[in-house]
Amino acid sequence: MLLLINLKKVNGFGIARHTDNLKLIISFYKNILNFEILGSFENHEKYDGVFLGIKGMSWHLEFTKSNERADHKFDDDDILVFYPKTIN
Repeated sequence: MLLLINLKKVNGFGIARHTDNLKLIISFYKNILNFEILGSFENHEKYDGVFLGIKGMSWHLEFTKSNERADHKFDDDDILVFYPKTIN
């Protein structure tokens, strides 16, 4: 099924990813990229999760963990790119 979206009408977006190590993911995004925890949940339909980002922005990253192992097959094209205005 192809879903076409008028991006001019999108108020924001989120990217979700399942992980086996939620604590490590949180540490990376908070300590290296200076993101904030925007929200979190525990045992929601057997998932724990966290929303990370920058307050006031129209996007966030969501990471979840459960008893199911994450089964990702990374390759060189699996990247998430941020373009900061400045690097402190």
